Amino acid sequence: MSSGGTTNLWAAGTILARLVLASGAATSKDSTSMTGLTAATGTTDQSLVSGNMTKTTDNTNDRVVFDNTGDLTWSAVTAGSVINRVVIYKDGANDAARVPLSVYDCNITSNGSDITGTFSADGVIYLQQ
Repeated sequence: MSSGGTTNLWAAGTILARLVLASGAATSKDSTSMTGLTAATGTTDQSLVSGNMTKTTDNTNDRVVFDNTGDLTWSAVTAGSVINRVVIYKDGANDAARVPLSVYDCNITSNGSDITGTFSADGVIYLQQ
């Protein structure tokens, strides 16, 4: 899994998405874990790798694009939950071992119904080569 002090995030494991409460810790480019990034009450983090995650090398734009072909649905999110981020992360044994990969800002106050996340046709994450 690791070599020379680096970790291969794509070698194995699960990539998940979490709805994060506005009251949770701030996310920065230096965040190394999901500690303090509180999930919206009553939600389960959603998997991006259950047969829907694709990886494409785009030589024209010199990047690798990771995409999810399906929408993500968080069911019956507790009414009044104020959500300001969706964080994509590599799963681990607990939040301290989970690695944030990307953050999407949003502004949602749940009314108790489902919340559906739809990613851009350009992909969920891309890495410049």
